[in-house]
Amino acid sequence: MTVSSDDGRMPAEPSPAPDSVTRAVIEARFVTIAGRFRDAWTAAQQDLVRTRIKQLLDVSDELHRTPMANHDEPEIVFVPYDGGGVANGTGAPSC
Repeated sequence: MTVSSDDGRMPAEPSPAPDSVTRAVIEARFVTIAGRFRDAWTAAQQDLVRTRIKQLLDVSDELHRTPMANHDEPEIVFVPYDGGGVANGTGAPSC
């Protein structure tokens, strides 16, 4: 495989056929969705929903494999609000 010139990461490989556990998760999520939306779906619509569920599982797996270090985490700035229109006692109006 070649390295992508944009960000240095390897290009995404096509997802393999789902294993039995993944198929069971897809089917369980499909049944949950089908239970919430009780309309009759065509076979093509059912296949589309299952495909989208598989795509979500693939993205979730990829995100879980991505290592995060301290510099990758979002920076949270906590500025307490004192209720008087002034943030953190600085005299600056809060937004």
